Amino acid sequence: MWKPCSPLLAVVLASISLGCSPSSDGQAAVDQAKPLVPNNSAVEPEPASASESDDTSNGSDTDELAIEAVIEIDAPTTAPNTVPTSPASPTPITLSWREVATFPAPLAFVYIQTGVLARGAAGYYDLDDAGQLAPRAGLELPSGELLGDWPTDAWLVTSTQQPIAPGQPLSFEHEVMQLDADRRWVTRELRNQARWIAGAHVVRKGAFGTVLVREGSKLTRVGGKDNPKTGPRMGKLIVDVIETRAGSLYNISERPNGIYVQINCSDRDCVDDNAKKLPHGSLWSFSTQVLRQTTGVSVVATVDREGAVGHHLLHYERGNWKLESLLHPPTGLWPADDGGLWVLGNGKLMHRDSQGVWHTVAAPEGASSISAAMLPDRTELWVAATVKGKGVVFATSASPPT
Repeated sequence: MWKPCSPLLAVVLASISLGCSPSSDGQAAVDQAKPLVPNNSAVEPEPASASESDDTSNGSDTDELAIEAVIEIDAPTTAPNTVPTSPASPTPITLSWREVATFPAPLAFVYIQTGVLARGAAGYYDLDDAGQLAPRAGLELPSGELLGDWPTDAWLVTSTQQPIAPGQPLSFEHEVMQLDADRRWVTRELRNQARWIAGAHVVRKGAFGTVLVREGSKLTRVGGKDNPKTGPRMGKLIVDVIETRAGSLYNISERPNGIYVQINCSDRDCVDDNAKKLPHGSLWSFSTQVLRQTTGVSVVATVDREGAVGHHLLHYERGNWKLESLLHPPTGLWPADDGGLWVLGNGKLMHRDSQGVWHTVAAPEGASSISAAMLPDRTELWVAATVKGKGVVFATSASPPT
């Protein structure tokens, strides 16, 4: 039985779409020496009418169309409806590091969720057939954001800001490329276009070797079929979406009173039971996502509180959402095979185990200027560091005993 309360809840009754308005969102290159860049997607405009777009068809002209109606009804605002927040409070831990390789000059790992890709004076390096870090002749890496897992499911998103027209939102020219078996980038088209200009397009890593392109509330799967549906949700405005390794879809939406996170729902009761409100208002933005095990996720989340920027990680694990605040913006996140998480920030490593316990991890002795990478099977974390002017790569267990 639906219980009216407040504030208002937008529930989507049926889907497939009629088109959405653009927003000011673009993909940014990621450098492990710099904070992960928020996507500022919370500011994108949406249509003002009571019907909105949610094209969840597979692109066929013969697909049946339906209008997605958004009905304003009341929603609970009690404390249990709010995502709990706590600080990440790590304690020091010393781990064993083994030396993997030494190079005459320093090198640095390029950020990607999993997989080993490094940049050095001689060009790019990745793992050869023997699992050794070796130069990769001919490999090119255009400027952009790397998504996925290197090299088996790697994608690159380039976004070029367009000239700003008076009174118009920011727009970008986007291109999505996929790495093929020969380590070459192949453009993947969106609606038969290699590049497209828009502001609302946000590209996220999807399940099953694909990426998702979001335009308002419409999702298009590039590299696969069966476009996912955003479904009924707390807010009409979709701020972001997350697709897990198992294919479950979570969404982040905005209401006039704040930002809500939830699992994908098919009815009102599900939204009522599962939508949770983020604290601190609506000025949230979300950047890097990592997928942990089959249904867990961690997302870099930043909030502006009257000019003071707060850095957080937003987690979904064991059926619950939670926020953890960080002292410094993260420059890299890596998922471990046991559901744990590694974080690099302010030049220092932290490990969050599968139970949510944090530790600061001492770098190898004598190491400076560190960057990190997670092996494709998520069993070892590798660190590239400068030691006495040389480039040295170290490794430790991705799931250390604590």
